Amino acid sequence: MDPAARNLYRATSPEYMEDGTPKVTIPSHVLLQETFDLLEISTILVWVTLKNIPHRLYSIPGISHIASGLGAPMATYKSRLDPSLMGEAKILVEVELSKAFPPRIAAADKRGNISMVNVEYAWIPAVCGDCGQLGHKASRCLHPHLPNEKVTQLV
Repeated sequence: MDPAARNLYRATSPEYMEDGTPKVTIPSHVLLQETFDLLEISTILVWVTLKNIPHRLYSIPGISHIASGLGAPMATYKSRLDPSLMGEAKILVEVELSKAFPPRIAAADKRGNISMVNVEYAWIPAVCGDCGQLGHKASRCLHPHLPNEKVTQLV
């Protein structure tokens, strides 16, 4: 094997137990800490479909303004808007997990006209029944919690 392609190395030579099992001694600086800090995930990318977009807002700037009600708009599914799908756009949005996933957005102009744009999510993250965090289920929860402690759901 090409040495440049290797990402592991022989760190020690084994001793052998009576039954022939190789035994390696691990130095303390190699051992991971027993507790580790969980990275706090505060945002995720979600594909959403905006429906009933008013004709006068069916443009990149118009959709950007509407999608800003959900979070930070990132991109449209297609590189340009499809005129055959007038009034509908699939977009990628970075949403904050601490906020709700609204089913619609009110788009208001300066004259006070309000248009309701429906939002369909391709996926909404799971809510943990143990810690209340979004993004995982109780069976995969890594947060320490007390037994018999229940958390009310946020969404």
